[in-house]
Amino acid sequence: MGSIRIYLVALLLYGAVTGCEWDEETASFRTEPLEPYFRQVIQGRPQPWTTTPRRIAEHLLGPPSRKSGIVTYQEVHHLNGVVTVIATQESVLDEEMYAVRRVFTFVSQRGQWSVQQVKVGYKCRKSDRRYSGRSCAK
Repeated sequence: MGSIRIYLVALLLYGAVTGCEWDEETASFRTEPLEPYFRQVIQGRPQPWTTTPRRIAEHLLGPPSRKSGIVTYQEVHHLNGVVTVIATQESVLDEEMYAVRRVFTFVSQRGQWSVQQVKVGYKCRKSDRRYSGRSCAK
């Protein structure tokens, strides 16, 4: 019983520490204007891509162009019903930037998902450990 308790405490502490690191990293991200995203979602209803946060994020970003790398998605479901979708595009074929990460925050209102916030961060070089809201322009 004691070992289970220690394991649970360790797991909670790990989650608290990694959550703090994530908050610190995204604190520097640039907040993007909501209007273009919001308008697309409203106009897209009731199409199937508007039914889940991940499908909305995939649609809003569009298919990767031939010049860009593959986009990976992570979904985080919070206890308060908010869903965060993290879209990371690495190996961007751009002289000034290695990767871009967008963090979409969604809320469900009357059974329909809405974009609450979009933040963007950049990784200028592959060797960079963190993303930053600062542009990579030289």
